[in-house]
Amino acid sequence: MLQFFVKTYHVLVMNISIQSTRRNEKILGIEVLRFLCACSILVWHYWHFAFGNDLAVRQDQPFYAFLRFFYTKGHYAVQIFWMISGYIFFWKYKNAIADRSVGFRKFCILRISRLYPLHAITLLLVLVMQYLFLAKNGKFFIYSDNGVKSFILQIFMANFWPINAIHSFNAPIWSVSLEIMVYFIFFFCTRYLGQRIWQVLPIFGSALLLLLISGCKNVFWCTLFFYAGGLVNYVQEFMQNIPKQRRKAMLKNVLILMAEMVCCLKILHADRAFRLMLCGAVAIYVFVEYVKIPSNFEKFVEMLGNLTYSCYLIHFPIQLGIALIYSHMGRVIPFESHIFFLTFFAITLVMSRIVFVKFEATAMKKIRKVFLG
Repeated sequence: MLQFFVKTYHVLVMNISIQSTRRNEKILGIEVLRFLCACSILVWHYWHFAFGNDLAVRQDQPFYAFLRFFYTKGHYAVQIFWMISGYIFFWKYKNAIADRSVGFRKFCILRISRLYPLHAITLLLVLVMQYLFLAKNGKFFIYSDNGVKSFILQIFMANFWPINAIHSFNAPIWSVSLEIMVYFIFFFCTRYLGQRIWQVLPIFGSALLLLLISGCKNVFWCTLFFYAGGLVNYVQEFMQNIPKQRRKAMLKNVLILMAEMVCCLKILHADRAFRLMLCGAVAIYVFVEYVKIPSNFEKFVEMLGNLTYSCYLIHFPIQLGIALIYSHMGRVIPFESHIFFLTFFAITLVMSRIVFVKFEATAMKKIRKVFLG
């Protein structure tokens, strides 16, 4: 593993020149990583199509030999999403919140306008389709906790705030529900404690301590990954002020150290989440600094990045819709089919683009125009 990190460093640092990846307030490398994470979730949730098929075998999923890592580990993309959010929020908001140019009202409107419209639509869509599926099959599709209490929590995007929360309705929203709690933590800590790294580290440490002693682990895991992404932003800004040659030597040493830490954590049987956090930090730094996007592909990469939230929220309603169609026809979903797999991916990506352009971006702009002028 140590040799792998060193070789990766030489490929990425020695052979790829540094260039600015920011365009129109976008970090294009991060957009690539976000899209890859969204695709990872799609592969991980592909197993939903085996619902009710007692003969289904995981190894029979399409392209299993090639996509085995994503079929078995794809759910870890959620934690990387949290880290990416932390990086972006610290990059974009930490100074603006600290100097009070972004107030709490504006911060909330920016977040609500970005997240809530699509959540509300997909929640209602899943509500209708789940009860149609229940009427046809006598049970819900995948997620069974679809009662009144869960619906009310979903309306307020608070479905994963309770300690013993379980998945319900459009379940992938659970990770966003936790992120919203962390947004409040981030805002008030940045506003009243400050945005310098020595003011941020105690929050990271406090989240770690509370994770170890508290029964409410979900929100503290989310806080840890979010702030870990924020710390990557501080490292990246610090490295920008170091001469290029010295920076290469420092990065090499840091990568070696982090690789050794990953190995030690594995030997000590530490929670794999900590290893994932270290690997995610390296991935974010590399994608921010060293992923080179040709100018004629910049708009395309931005488009892929814009699809991640819609892709994340609509893929389960699409799966539920497909399950309804096959249930109505009295047929078993051909989840082993390579063509079916590619068709599902194509439909999801195309619909994500349509949803973003026709609804998500439009609703966001209208809400911000009304409330922010």
